[in-house]
Amino acid sequence: MKRPYRFALIGCGFFAQNHLKAWADMPEVELVATCDIDEASATAAARDFGGRAYTDVAELFANEELDFVDIATTPPTHRMMVELAAEHGVAAICQKPLAWDMADAKAMVKAMADKGLPFMVHENFRFQYPMRKVKEVLDSGAIGRPFFSRISFRTAHDVYSAQPWCMDADRMIIADVSVHQFDLTRFFMGEPDRLFTDADPRESEDQRRGRRHDCSVLTGGYLHRGYQLRKQVRSQYVSADLRRHRRH
Repeated sequence: MKRPYRFALIGCGFFAQNHLKAWADMPEVELVATCDIDEASATAAARDFGGRAYTDVAELFANEELDFVDIATTPPTHRMMVELAAEHGVAAICQKPLAWDMADAKAMVKAMADKGLPFMVHENFRFQYPMRKVKEVLDSGAIGRPFFSRISFRTAHDVYSAQPWCMDADRMIIADVSVHQFDLTRFFMGEPDRLFTDADPRESEDQRRGRRHDCSVLTGGYLHRGYQLRKQVRSQYVSADLRRHRRH
């Protein structure tokens, strides 16, 4: 019997718990190490899901024989983590958003490509059951060939309490939410040949009163297979008073 793929989880915070539970359901993989700058988080993940806990990612790569790493840290650390994985010849899966800027994203892709290593970015919306059913209907031709799409997402889920770093992130609403909508557009409508868009960030009365109410409207489209497709993406987060989350 072929041995399981050995992997390490780097970053054991809020969203990493979803990763840990998902990997635990897959007999094809074995968690051999966890890593987090917070020792308690790394230790708790190792205790509950297996592996050896680390607080130093360089030490992890030096000591462990890995087939891949699952990187679930904050975006500013992704490039360093991915390039370190490439140096050690280890494939990587990286949590979205991949990077805050295009230069870092391209550097990560190049580092892995130069070593011929698999490199993937976490994305889950297109794999959710309702989205897959929509795709089935579109592919069946039941409504003909789509030429316009509008994808809206609105939630009152309090993303900031579990991920306080999001409060200080530039373009958070686009990077954290709209990335899902852009991927759904690709999934439903196909890959674009050319893009055009503009963003309209909006400030609400709630924001002026100290409450976080992020809203961004992106209107644009792309050329695809000779058709000009129009799309509008609306993203909105509404959450509790910022002041109770901000660190002092």
